[in-house]
Amino acid sequence: MIKSLLVIVKNIVFERKKISITSSSRSRFIVWPWHLDLNFHVNNAKYLNYCNQARLEFFSEFSVLSLLLKKKALPVIVKNEILYKKSLKLFNVFYVKTKIEKIEKKEIVVEHVIFHKEKKMSTCYTHIFVKGIDDLEDELKKIESKK
Repeated sequence: MIKSLLVIVKNIVFERKKISITSSSRSRFIVWPWHLDLNFHVNNAKYLNYCNQARLEFFSEFSVLSLLLKKKALPVIVKNEILYKKSLKLFNVFYVKTKIEKIEKKEIVVEHVIFHKEKKMSTCYTHIFVKGIDDLEDELKKIESKK
């Protein structure tokens, strides 16, 4: 969690990258004992937590977070869909590849793919409604053209 906060602050202050529909980022994580349930599988809620942290890092890296803060917009997660292929195990080092799947006027769909040793473990789609911005796609294009 602290690592994610440091990455977010660094991205906001120093390194904002150009966003495009094909932009993606990678966030690295480790499965710790307290991430497991009684069956020694990663708890389902923990998968959402990994995706949430990866999404915040992605949004800060590509100036989306700055746009939301500047416009005083309120992003609301309305739906998460997770497709599990394989389970992560204790002490696995893995990464979450995050990218924007779809942008509409007031909604962003973010895709998170979890990889361990280059094998796809699961995929999560997060649907985010953004209150306070009339045309999100247009605003993101403005960011892209400024870079």
